[in-house]
Amino acid sequence: MQRNVIQTAAALLPALREARRRRKPAGELYWVPVRSGDGVDLYCTMVSKDPSRAIVVAHPAVVGSRYSQVVSLADELSRSYSVLSFDFRGHGRSGGRCRPGFSGPALDLAAVVERARGLGFPKVGVAGFSMGAGAAFLAAAAGSQIDALVSIGCPPAFPDMAALKRHPALFRVVARALGLRLDPR
Repeated sequence: MQRNVIQTAAALLPALREARRRRKPAGELYWVPVRSGDGVDLYCTMVSKDPSRAIVVAHPAVVGSRYSQVVSLADELSRSYSVLSFDFRGHGRSGGRCRPGFSGPALDLAAVVERARGLGFPKVGVAGFSMGAGAAFLAAAAGSQIDALVSIGCPPAFPDMAALKRHPALFRVVARALGLRLDPR
C-alpha cells in the first residue's frame, strides 16, 4: 500500500513543480463561451490568426490550459493558425468535477470543436497532450468533425487509480492544490 502511495506521489511531483510555472499565452486572447453536451461550462480562449484553420489544444490531466508546455505549443501554433485552448471539466477555470476516465473530457473536447465550427472555421484540428489526446480519439470515434489529430503522449488506457480509491481525502487535497476538482464518487 505504501509503495503505491510513493509511486503516485513520485508521478505527481512533476505536475506539482509545473503548477508553479503556469503562464499566460502570448497574443491577444478572446474568451469563447463553450458548454459541453452534458451542460458543463468550459473556460475557453482563442488567439485568432487564420480565419480558415483552427487548432484546439487539449491539455493533460491535472494541470489545465495554462500548463507551460501547452501554452508554448499554442503560442507556436498561433503564428499560423487560430488556436483555441480550454480547461477540461474540473480543471482550472472550467466548471464541473473531473471523474476518472476519458468520457467527460471527450464530451468537452467535442463541444470545443463544435464551437470552433460554429465560429466559421471549416478546418479544425486537435493537438492533445495525454488525457487531451485520449479525449480527442474518443470524440473523433463518436463522430466529432476533427480534420487532423496530433497525439502527444496518449496513454493506452486511463491510469489505474487504486491509490486514489484507498486514500480519497489525500488525493482530493493534492488535486485541489494543483487546481483540479475531483468528483467524490
